[in-house]
Amino acid sequence: MLWNKFRQGSLKILGGKLFFKGLACDVTLLYDFLPLGIGSTIKVSYFEETMQKRSIYIPKNALSHEHWQQLLDQRT
Repeated sequence: MLWNKFRQGSLKILGGKLFFKGLACDVTLLYDFLPLGIGSTIKVSYFEETMQKRSIYIPKNALSHEHWQQLLDQRT
């Protein structure tokens, strides 16, 4: 199970789905053009209220390899 604490909430994978503050998220891989994924970033998007989309950008070096792979498995 992935669990990361952010200032405003936590990021969790439960039952094969990614959640932030209890809200379902979409995961998109950005900037994956260098060898070994150097400089790669994941964009985690969620809707906070009706039509209020929020995004969190997480660089690869901010997570362990295991947690990075878990997030990549959640891509939409």
